[in-house]
Amino acid sequence: MKKISIYKPFVYTAFTLLSVTVIVPLMWVLLASIKQNSEFYGNPWTLPKGIYFQNYIEAFKTAEMGEYMLSSAIVTALALVILLVVSLPAAYCLSRFRFLETAF
Repeated sequence: MKKISIYKPFVYTAFTLLSVTVIVPLMWVLLASIKQNSEFYGNPWTLPKGIYFQNYIEAFKTAEMGEYMLSSAIVTALALVILLVVSLPAAYCLSRFRFLETAF
């Protein structure tokens, strides 16, 4: 016999509301980012008349994102090298170590 849960509709409703509260702001930001400034300041809730990618280019240049991306890549590469230097010998030692076989 199948057990019927009375909480399922409440859980689905809660998950639906949570997903809407996450998706709607993300979609609004995405749509606002491809609008021209006049469209956005006119009415930010309307759909864009066209796709305007110049905003991304201006933001990339103004915020000097290239330098930040390069420094992030350098930090990531150094962290990867340090991780490999530390973890490979540790993994070798753990693979060769004989643990006590005790039964509890």
